[in-house]
Amino acid sequence: MNRMKQIKKPVLVCLILGLFGLLLVRRTQVQAGAAYGLRLFGTVLVPSLFPFAVLAQMAAMLPADLPGKPVRPFLSISPSGWTVLLLGWLGGYPIGAQLLSAQAACGRRSREEALRLSLICSNAGPAFVIGTVGGALLGQWRSGVALWIIHLTASGLAAAVVGRFLPIKQKDFPSSVSTALPGSSLFPEAVRAAVQGMLQVGGTVVFFSVLLEVLHPFAQALGLPLWLQALCGGLLELSNGVFLTRGLAPDVQWILLSAMTGFGGLCVQAQLAAFLAGAQLPILPGLLSKLLQGVFAAGLTAAIVHIGTGSGVVWIGLASGLMFFLFFVKKDWKMRKLVVK
Repeated sequence: MNRMKQIKKPVLVCLILGLFGLLLVRRTQVQAGAAYGLRLFGTVLVPSLFPFAVLAQMAAMLPADLPGKPVRPFLSISPSGWTVLLLGWLGGYPIGAQLLSAQAACGRRSREEALRLSLICSNAGPAFVIGTVGGALLGQWRSGVALWIIHLTASGLAAAVVGRFLPIKQKDFPSSVSTALPGSSLFPEAVRAAVQGMLQVGGTVVFFSVLLEVLHPFAQALGLPLWLQALCGGLLELSNGVFLTRGLAPDVQWILLSAMTGFGGLCVQAQLAAFLAGAQLPILPGLLSKLLQGVFAAGLTAAIVHIGTGSGVVWIGLASGLMFFLFFVKKDWKMRKLVVK
């Protein structure tokens, strides 16, 4: 293990130095990539993320979590954990990881439950998938709804698979610790936390946009097909890759969009890793879950586009989501009962 670490360090140093030299040589592409990243951040990501990030932070700072007990606890998540889960689903990348990191760091969430939540709480939000991908790119919001349903279904499937290998203990369900703020401080603190998260997003988006712009000529020189260029772009930075799918055949475009939004790209993974590392949570389980999510989302979409398009896709997506909850949630409930006994 120590030898592997000794080998990795020189390799990383050489890689960083190589990128440094490449950026110096291609200054024009660096400027164009940085300008595009800033424009993308200001016109797409801030409108689709920042307002929801403020609301999510305010909800997380309230004294009470969701009341009651879930009928079928998925992944053995406590009732209060569903607050983070729902806010992560509605807010988009990386709000779920940011909230989870803050709660784990202050002791409001046990480390084991935080690890399980990290498998599923970070997803693309409806504002991005339905508004940007569906409305702006595909031209119809119903397509965005179908993609978001497939996205969440694949997230649940991937988390259920990876979650089988994570420990579940009865003591993982602590009572919620109140961290409520005075009413006069709630909104300013929520804005401060949201701005901090958006700066993390903006910095990584600009860097990966520069990297994508610098590497794009090499992809063209290699003669890569357009779909593969779009996929590679999405694996680096999600928003760039999404718009690179313009002009592709509709079935190929749908499959690529599902795969890219499911995985999130290395840019999103860097954001999630920064927040999880702040709470001393391992990164590998969440990374494996996102990789599986991309594969499952692409597979579901490939099956759906060969059955029908239009409104039928929405109903098929709803059916697939229902099948997920009936099957996997039931199995998690049985496993939880065995653990409690």
